[in-house]
Amino acid sequence: MYLRRLEDRGGVIFLQAPVIGGATADNAGELSELFDNYLLNLAQNQVYPVGISAQVFWNQDRVLRNSALKKANYQMLLPNKKVVYLDQDNQGGTNSRSYLALPASSFNKIKHQADVRFAMPTALTFKMPDSKVKLKNLKEQIQALNFEWQAPDEAINSKIDFASSSLAFQNGQYLVNGKETEVEVNSNMENTDKPTPTPALFKDFFRVEGQIITVFFAIIFTVLIIFIAFGRKIYKNMFKR
Repeated sequence: MYLRRLEDRGGVIFLQAPVIGGATADNAGELSELFDNYLLNLAQNQVYPVGISAQVFWNQDRVLRNSALKKANYQMLLPNKKVVYLDQDNQGGTNSRSYLALPASSFNKIKHQADVRFAMPTALTFKMPDSKVKLKNLKEQIQALNFEWQAPDEAINSKIDFASSSLAFQNGQYLVNGKETEVEVNSNMENTDKPTPTPALFKDFFRVEGQIITVFFAIIFTVLIIFIAFGRKIYKNMFKR
């Protein structure tokens, strides 16, 4: 798994919050369970997030903050794209550290980058490259940014509590329920990721709808045969002497 390779090479992972659809404040329990399941599945595959990332408005919403963000003491706040509040209270939670995520492209035109001072811990984001050329360009873009980069193993002391388990990252070491663990990476490891299964609700919907369509066309076909038979009989009677 590529995420394990990233961890093995000194990178860290933040679990990104899902997009809000038709949820309401009544879905707080479901949201908490959703995060618990994500974290449990990742941990079972030796992928250990150090925090949770979400759009800024999540921290001003009671349900989104208490049912999701509070599970982690490290958070990465992304720019708002589509604000959907479940229970807006504008309180804002406190934690060990919050990173403000900004697109790295916004610094391209700054000539004296060494003079830039950030008011809070800041994460620069890049578009994920999907070709060797874009990967090469990404490396050049990072090298051109004249900033002092943080070493995760020296600066992060994180913990995520979920269900009855905990994940932590301290002094460059991952801990699961308080016990040190190593990330196992096979150099010949193949990507074994499987597509995320469609929720049962939607599976049943498409299965039932497929049956309805089949029956519908079967009825139409039967009716057409009957009309053709009657039409042929009427046509013959018109020319009988």
